[in-house]
Amino acid sequence: MRNGPSSNWSLFFLHHVRYVNFAELNHNLSDSGWVTPNLPTGYKNRATIYCKKNGTVNVKIAVTATSSVTSHMLFTLPEDMRPLNTVYGFVVNGTSKAIYMAIVLPNGNVLLQDLVGNIYKPTSGDINGDFVFTP
Repeated sequence: MRNGPSSNWSLFFLHHVRYVNFAELNHNLSDSGWVTPNLPTGYKNRATIYCKKNGTVNVKIAVTATSSVTSHMLFTLPEDMRPLNTVYGFVVNGTSKAIYMAIVLPNGNVLLQDLVGNIYKPTSGDINGDFVFTP
């Protein structure tokens, strides 16, 4: 017979596991379904989508930039999908092969920046990337 917490799971459970509100847990883990955001002028949406599933936000960016791009901000996530702190994900310009960052701010704005923090407003090319975070 083994000694330690594993030999008496009920005692271990009572001392080390906190109360779980299953109603709250189910609410936080609900599936939002995939959402297609509205993009600003100059971006053609090829397959940009986001969702919240099991408490995790998934963002997939697939846009084509044109010469009429007006903003480095792509879209804004709804309140229940916003991070507490800034989240960074990588995206690639498939035309130039350059790597950039997609940044999700605590206010939900999803922006494009270069790797040193400058605003990135592409004028051409396919921008692709996906990342996951917990709000």
